[in-house]
Amino acid sequence: MNKQLLVLVLIASAGKLWSQKSIDLDEVVVTDQRLDVYSNTQSLEVINDSIIEDRAVTPMEMLQENTSIFFKENGRGMVASPSFRGTTASQTAVIWNGIPINSKLLGQTDFNLIALNNFDEIQVRSGGGSVAYGSDAVGGSVHLNNNLKFNDKNIKQYLGLNYGSFSTLELNTRFKMSRVKHALEINMNRNSSDNDFKFQDIVNQNGSYQNMSWSVNYAFRLNEKNTIGFYNLSSWNDRNLSAAIGNTATDRYENLNYHNLLQWTNSLNKLNSKFNLVYQNERFRYYTDGTQNKYTGNIASTKKFRYDAVYTFDNYKKLTGVFDYNRTDANGTSITHKSRNTISGALLWIHKPKSWLLYEVGIRSEKASTYKNPLLYSAGLEITPSNWFQLKINASKNYRTPTLNDLYWTPGGNTTLVPELSHQFEVSHIFSIQHHKLSGTVFYNDIESMIRWMPNVNLGYWEPQNIDAIFTKGFELKYGYTYSIARHQFQLNAAYSYTVSQVKNTGHQLSYVPFEIATGSLTYRFNHLGFNYITRYTGKVYTRSDESDFLEDYTLHTIRVFYRWGEKINYSLAFKINNLTDQVYMNVENRPTPGRNYITNFTIKF
Repeated sequence: MNKQLLVLVLIASAGKLWSQKSIDLDEVVVTDQRLDVYSNTQSLEVINDSIIEDRAVTPMEMLQENTSIFFKENGRGMVASPSFRGTTASQTAVIWNGIPINSKLLGQTDFNLIALNNFDEIQVRSGGGSVAYGSDAVGGSVHLNNNLKFNDKNIKQYLGLNYGSFSTLELNTRFKMSRVKHALEINMNRNSSDNDFKFQDIVNQNGSYQNMSWSVNYAFRLNEKNTIGFYNLSSWNDRNLSAAIGNTATDRYENLNYHNLLQWTNSLNKLNSKFNLVYQNERFRYYTDGTQNKYTGNIASTKKFRYDAVYTFDNYKKLTGVFDYNRTDANGTSITHKSRNTISGALLWIHKPKSWLLYEVGIRSEKASTYKNPLLYSAGLEITPSNWFQLKINASKNYRTPTLNDLYWTPGGNTTLVPELSHQFEVSHIFSIQHHKLSGTVFYNDIESMIRWMPNVNLGYWEPQNIDAIFTKGFELKYGYTYSIARHQFQLNAAYSYTVSQVKNTGHQLSYVPFEIATGSLTYRFNHLGFNYITRYTGKVYTRSDESDFLEDYTLHTIRVFYRWGEKINYSLAFKINNLTDQVYMNVENRPTPGRNYITNFTIKF
């Protein structure tokens, strides 16, 4: 029945498309047409390719420097889990070119396994996004985009080499070719580290790692109406798992992930359509003794068909329809031949009836083979009464579905689980005066049926249950200032967030959710010379659900000096000092972190 439905949708849509009159395609192939159009009433931060290529950092470090996302990192280079506005890593959606890539087994994305140079742009959207993107977009979403461009003659190449403390070495390359009908982008990255830093005279044990990632993206412009695109993102990671303080460890974790997207874009008259075929595969192997070839592991593969259609009535009205079909199959040591099918549809409407007023609404319905999903909604207002003030209001109902591990892990999986539900509301005030921009956001999020793994005394193992109800509330402040005079350029950014995330029946703060996060950065450029200063304060976090233990707050400082030269060939040399004051701190209980350390970055662009 599902296959027949897909065929009917394809035939009906194609017939209607070819009956329309044609208009020219944009020069840029944008894979995710929902993000920019339907994010007007929420906070959306953009990190473009010039910043990505300019910084010798991981995606986790990049997001820590530019946003208020908190990352729980189990030691340097180990698992890095994001937290938006007091929610969990599983309630943060990671979207690659419009496709969710959170692990179907674990329900989250490890940000230490992603290479920055694989993407042209990173966008961070705070707040709920389940209507547009489905499960996991409860606290927020991180969007990793590749934007291919058509041009007459244009070839760009990039080579970056980073070397730093603990024998850390990273090499990354980018190649971009742009023609009238062809656009090609190839990215490769390799990084490794002995990771043998000292923490209070204790050497970090079993912490070495090596990661490789690559992406190939290609688009072919058939004519002014049609474009075919292929996008690939792959990674292989092999890392030892750092020992906790006072313990010895020899365990090791290896994983191989790849995502493939084939996309046909058709643009006719007022209707713009995208047909997407997706194949994703994730595999992990866990070795209790990294020196032996004995392991446990699971494999999950996902096949997806998605159809997006945007109908533009005029410059002030747009309607988007989304049809999505997914099938995921899993097999391995702990999950034996299990599958899950979901089919969903969504409608999103945006209207600007006045020059100062915009509103957007959306609904989503989904049917799954293993559980019942709720009807979701979103609604937002953007009011701009003057050129220096803007008001944004957004409300939404969101959800997170149980992962395959939650449902089928042996022993402990629970097939009676229901999706987590979230009702949230936020209001933002934005002031823009000359070189200054100030924004303040107040948010509230009520989450029901949270899934938590708990010990079952009778059965002797842990199992997941819909046991918790929590609420998160707080506010965010952001300030930006840019100024140029002659050849001097200044940029100042600052942000502060306060978050309460409490379990309703106990009143206790969720573990590993800081009450406060503050960031600040100053950049100065003069001719070819530049300087960055970045500081980040992380408040106290509880490490136990009953608030019986906690980690102290800490502040980290980073400085970077860089020099650029060249015209046709651009060179850049940078030197960076992390943890400038040699602060002793822990991000996760009993997990060591490095003191002052260094990294040198050399890049060539031509």
